[in-house]
Amino acid sequence: MLPFCPTCSIRTSNTAYLMETYAFYLAVRSRQYFASVEAEDRSELALKKLRYHARFIVVCLLLKKMKQARDLIREMSRLVDDYIRKYDSEDRLAWSMVLTEVKTFVEADNVVNVVDVDSSSVMVSHRLSAYSLPLLERSDDLGFTLAEAVIVGSNSSQVTFGEFTLDMYWMLQVLEREIEEDLSYSNHRLDSSPAPGKSFNTVDEYYNENPRKSLLYKPTFDQFLKYLYRSYEELAPYRILLLYLSADATQGATQTRSDRTWCGGLVLNGGFGQNMRDLAEPSMTDACADVQCLYPGDLRLFFRKPIMLIVDSSSSDAFLNIESQFGQPVAVLCSPVEMPKFLQGRPQRGSLFTLFLHCPLTAYCFICNISRLPLSLWDKCQAQVEKFYAEASKLLLRSKLVDLSYRAFYSDMFLRVMILRFLFCQCTLRMHRSFRDNPKYLPHSSPSFDDTEIPQHPGLLRLITDLACTLDVMSAFRDNDETVC
Repeated sequence: MLPFCPTCSIRTSNTAYLMETYAFYLAVRSRQYFASVEAEDRSELALKKLRYHARFIVVCLLLKKMKQARDLIREMSRLVDDYIRKYDSEDRLAWSMVLTEVKTFVEADNVVNVVDVDSSSVMVSHRLSAYSLPLLERSDDLGFTLAEAVIVGSNSSQVTFGEFTLDMYWMLQVLEREIEEDLSYSNHRLDSSPAPGKSFNTVDEYYNENPRKSLLYKPTFDQFLKYLYRSYEELAPYRILLLYLSADATQGATQTRSDRTWCGGLVLNGGFGQNMRDLAEPSMTDACADVQCLYPGDLRLFFRKPIMLIVDSSSSDAFLNIESQFGQPVAVLCSPVEMPKFLQGRPQRGSLFTLFLHCPLTAYCFICNISRLPLSLWDKCQAQVEKFYAEASKLLLRSKLVDLSYRAFYSDMFLRVMILRFLFCQCTLRMHRSFRDNPKYLPHSSPSFDDTEIPQHPGLLRLITDLACTLDVMSAFRDNDETVC
């Protein structure tokens, strides 16, 4: 339908290429290269202009230039209407779908609207900034660095645009360093409170490059294996592979297998060959469907090198059974397997668990039914979230009960943020009235943080309630007779 081409930034980890692409598309726009399209009245030129707008929108979304993206969407809406009205083309319906997709995608991404004093929206960046995480003492740095990331999006019910699900888009933002050129924009805000004098150039560890990323949208198992193996193969010593999986759970007889690592799989791609289904015996149908599914046992051989696995699925708990037999750092962060009733009735746009990893404060507001925040209150709350990070970081580094895998991964700035946001998610949901009474509503990890007692630490729980007081949502965390801060 639409010739989306994930940009060079995604393939090489160098955001400069993405900025160059943006500059090129902006030059085309400012010089009005397509100004003569309407006058010439040629369908092929109109189609080129539509493709240009679609690609430019993708670049703007990846760079979080939302004002520019919205301007392009409004212009594209008019162009699509003109294209459908003037030309009896076979792809007119496809372009209408593209327009609907991108509008829905942008709307779904705006979970909490942060507004300035003049009620104008403020764009909050969720890339890694020098302000957004506690620094690491050299004595605590074990030398591990995130080098490769494979991001898989196969959730059938999520909002998508092109070959991005919203979860993939959110996770992609987390694995990018902040582009310092963007900080000059008046409506651009970091996902952190200001900290003068601290930048990527003033701390040695911030010279780390962005990890190289592979984005896979509903891949076949063969495609998934190919990209995962390529990333695995290129890992040098002390380099880490991150595998993020967002997918539906498998259905069928595989749940009864005796080996637990072959239960609770994920559906990577629903396009299993119909011819094979026709040839199979009725009793074999479920078994055949498993061919395009991923099971915990499929990942065992990749644990010969350091790997962090993040699973966002209703069968995520099956991946907690994986154990490393090779003495390498391995950690698994898993989403809740069910959601409370008050969330089940809402349309699924993106995953709550991934939203916590993307922006904890946004996720916190979402489960407290807050959809709009003044900028001053946002900054105040963000400072409280960072107090949580600082306290959790101290506990994690001081505790002798924390598994060495987390200590190894904590050396990397991207994974440090991921671990701290996971702990924030865990503490928040353990205290929220709608989540706390059912273990299926809570995230889990392997090795478990429960053994360290960090998620139950009174200091961390107090910071969660302090945030509730600031937002005036204490009733979401305590019973009616305990709502006073």
